[in-house]
Amino acid sequence: MKSILRIVLFFIVFSPLVSRSQEKPIDLGTILSPDFKPHPVLIARSHLDSPDARAAADELESTLAADLDYSGLFEIVDNSSYPAFTGSVNLAPWKTSRAKYIALLKVGATTAQISVEARFYDLQSESLIVGKVYKWDRKFIRQIAHRFGDEILYRLWGVRGIFTSKIAFSSDRGGSATREIWLMDYDGYNQKQITVSKAINLSPELSPDGKKVVYTTYRIAMEGSGQILVVYSIYDAKKYTFFSKGTLNSAPAWSPDGGRIAFTSNINGNAEIYVANANGGNPQQVTFHRGIDTSPAWNPASGQIAFTSDRSGNPMIYIMNNDGTNERRLTFVGEYNESAAWSPNGSKLAYVSRSGNIFDIYVVEMDTSVVTRLTQSERSNENPCWSPDSRHIAFASNRTGKYQIWSMLYDGTKLRQLTRDGNNTSPSWAAGE
Repeated sequence: MKSILRIVLFFIVFSPLVSRSQEKPIDLGTILSPDFKPHPVLIARSHLDSPDARAAADELESTLAADLDYSGLFEIVDNSSYPAFTGSVNLAPWKTSRAKYIALLKVGATTAQISVEARFYDLQSESLIVGKVYKWDRKFIRQIAHRFGDEILYRLWGVRGIFTSKIAFSSDRGGSATREIWLMDYDGYNQKQITVSKAINLSPELSPDGKKVVYTTYRIAMEGSGQILVVYSIYDAKKYTFFSKGTLNSAPAWSPDGGRIAFTSNINGNAEIYVANANGGNPQQVTFHRGIDTSPAWNPASGQIAFTSDRSGNPMIYIMNNDGTNERRLTFVGEYNESAAWSPNGSKLAYVSRSGNIFDIYVVEMDTSVVTRLTQSERSNENPCWSPDSRHIAFASNRTGKYQIWSMLYDGTKLRQLTRDGNNTSPSWAAGE
């Protein structure tokens, strides 16, 4: 894993052509508004600097189109009725289309590398929003499309895209007796196993910078057996035991600054929530109740912690300050609510609610307390987690028979299946490089 990531960074060389500065940045509230209409964009067929660049150009165009469409911010205009890019910038042939923006790509290829000039224009004003030059190893072409897509969103709206973000998850695809931690691109490509312990590894949680993952594993040893928490560094493959006291240690969650980890432990007998430094030092118990308190989730905006507790009789979602003060109950409807997940901007909280034997995903707007159901009884839908831009949710569902990782827009649309091998659960989504 370490070598693969370094090769990506080594071969990707990119530089700006000309980019306009961000003129009117808008906040996420605008593009999260129900009134927001996706902007039509046309990706012209690429100009080829060499004949053997056709396959690479096709993959570049399709990946960029998929990224922009999935963002929910763009509508892709069919380019089949319009001329290909000739390599000389003249926007007149496309100005009769209904597109507001156009992407122009010039692609060249050698045996080892692909080179791309990528430009994104406001079609009517003909102003260049962003232009980049990339050179890379041929096998990393999707990464270039993702990076250019992220640049478009940032230059256009001042928001960071998710196209280079990563999702970690737990999978039994190597054998039903074990579960390993895997990592994949946000769109399900480049799935790679990152733990090789032949043990049961559960509940991975990526650090906010995406460089580390903390997870639960099972230890069988002379000094005692049970669950322990491990932190694994994705870039150098180093790991350390974060917490091993007691027999139950689970549901780890990083603080917004990556300096602390909240988790559930029975070190003092009952399952309570603790907060410790990221190196495992200074653990502090922050819940004190005879009920079971578990599944902590940090609010990245306020630092509060949501968690699940059965102290009222059935599992419900509660909120508290990260020192355990100001506890209050959030959910009152439903017979069984769990797996709270804050959106990165803190405006929404996703959770799972059970009806009969079926779990579905709901989202509550924290300002208005309006609750929206995002999945509709398609078997069980569990483990929601938010994308770094607060616009998408990944989750595990067994709607196809086995548990797989899916993602959707925050309103439940643009559903995507991301995994297909074995059973895959507990997604965790973080920004990429």
